[in-house]
Amino acid sequence: STYPYAVQRPGPAWKSNLAPLVPQGVVCHSAVGYVNGLHDVLGAPFIRSSWHFSILYDGTVEQHYDTTFQCWHAQAANAFAVGIEHEGGFDPEDEPLTREQLEASVTLVRWLAAEHGFELVRHGDGRTLFEHNEFYPKPCPSGRIPWDEYPLPSEVVAIDLTPFGEDEDEVDVRPLDQGETIAALESV
Repeated sequence: STYPYAVQRPGPAWKSNLAPLVPQGVVCHSAVGYVNGLHDVLGAPFIRSSWHFSILYDGTVEQHYDTTFQCWHAQAANAFAVGIEHEGGFDPEDEPLTREQLEASVTLVRWLAAEHGFELVRHGDGRTLFEHNEFYPKPCPSGRIPWDEYPLPSEVVAIDLTPFGEDEDEVDVRPLDQGETIAALESV
């Protein structure tokens, strides 16, 4: 799928193995660098690394690959999860996401859940929200992802998926009714 609020910046075709992906969650990463470095790694012919989205400091979302193709971002998770890189995290390594990055990331993750029909679960059975360090022994994303800002089962709300800042005063937020899911609201 193509995220309607993303700038399309395709990565090299060979860096997506084109195996089908049915997204069942997301893996968040920290770029440990700046946007130019992200683009360099994505375009490098000798580095086998790719991901679906990059979220820049200013909240710009770049989409590199369709969400129905596997990328090489988190070892075993490549087969079931969409990869999202977040610019920054270089100095200091645990640099918080900017307000714009956080808003863009939360909006993207909510859209992915609605688009592909998975719940947003960070802990326990049925997890769908992951960090790279849970699949590979490295600090990525170094504590940069404030998971409490993402809706979890006990606090999931129905929300207009318009990105923050476009019609911020018109965002419709309400608790979900018993048994209602975000995916079901897409048809409303």
